[in-house]
Amino acid sequence: MGINLARRLFSKSNGTWAASIVAAVCFLAGIAVTAHVGQLVRNELVSQHKRQAVAFLSEARARLEGEINRTVAHGLGIRAYISRFVDQPFDMEDYRAIAAELIEENPSIRSVGLAPNNILRAVYPLEPNRAAIGLNYRMNSAQWPAIRQAMMTREVVIAGPLELVQGGRALLIRIPIFPASFVGQPLKERSYWGIATLVVDEEGMMTTAGISDVMNGLYIGLVNRSALASNNMIFGSPALLEKDHVSLPLHLPGGLDWELLGIPEHGWSSTGNQVW
Repeated sequence: MGINLARRLFSKSNGTWAASIVAAVCFLAGIAVTAHVGQLVRNELVSQHKRQAVAFLSEARARLEGEINRTVAHGLGIRAYISRFVDQPFDMEDYRAIAAELIEENPSIRSVGLAPNNILRAVYPLEPNRAAIGLNYRMNSAQWPAIRQAMMTREVVIAGPLELVQGGRALLIRIPIFPASFVGQPLKERSYWGIATLVVDEEGMMTTAGISDVMNGLYIGLVNRSALASNNMIFGSPALLEKDHVSLPLHLPGGLDWELLGIPEHGWSSTGNQVW
């Protein structure tokens, strides 16, 4: 009888122990599943936050692309002017008039320069840019690569920001000029006259496009991924590149490889009622 009692007690104890183990396993599995689901929800919240940021960047990109294209169009007006009167004596007063009009229409343009055969001969306004007159672009290692690219591709090239001979930093829009010898002459058959340069204040351009360092809770940056870039960060803090950011490529003339970046001031949000 004692043996049977012992067996029953042992069996009962063993069953309780097994049930405890099962309960513990279920409890730990429940915690693991809950943690996993919670992490999935957090990841989804971060993804939602990033999609919202990309949507905002898309609007900012459209404004910036519009502003840059508008500025380039002004430069094309200079090219049309030079191409029309290339066979006539250069009239400095006419040049000043059209350059002044461009700057008045677009305050982001700091100056307009003309460089026949790649030597800067005219710049408006002359002050404080007098120091740049006579600059041979072929001898300037910082500025020559973009000008050579414009000559070779026969397309507009935007470079910078660069340190200027006359002081300060700016974006440089290089517009190669290939006047036609006769109506309808193909561009590839035309001879190179020289280059027109628009010196653009990048901060002024961003301001005109309605873009600032911080917008809608996002730190904003503009980076140049081009191999020609001497300073990759055009606008904003370089620290943005080292953090988990979202970005959108800009569609610009000359095959530019620019990206608009954004990152929240307080990091990507992963909290909310959904997690609980």
